[in-house]
Amino acid sequence: MIEELKADNRPSPEFEILQSYFEASFIRQITPPIDTDKSLTELELKILNVIRGIEKITRKEISKELNISFYTVKEYINRLRQKNIIARVGTREGYWLVKK
Repeated sequence: MIEELKADNRPSPEFEILQSYFEASFIRQITPPIDTDKSLTELELKILNVIRGIEKITRKEISKELNISFYTVKEYINRLRQKNIIARVGTREGYWLVKK
């Protein structure tokens, strides 16, 4: 397992030996928040913030939350996917993965 972590440039786990057992702590890398740089529009940021709040949210629910059309949400989600900022994991019962 340690070799796999090293190969993936991830930190090694920390081990602590206790009375009759040991604990292993794995440090996970948390995705930093997206800066409001010029590469994202205001609407892309709003959609991204909604997705961050509820990963299993649907496009229809996003459109209701932001009071915009379903087709606008669909278009902007495609833009976020093309910029490699989000990805859909699974299908109908899936969730949105924020990559950056």
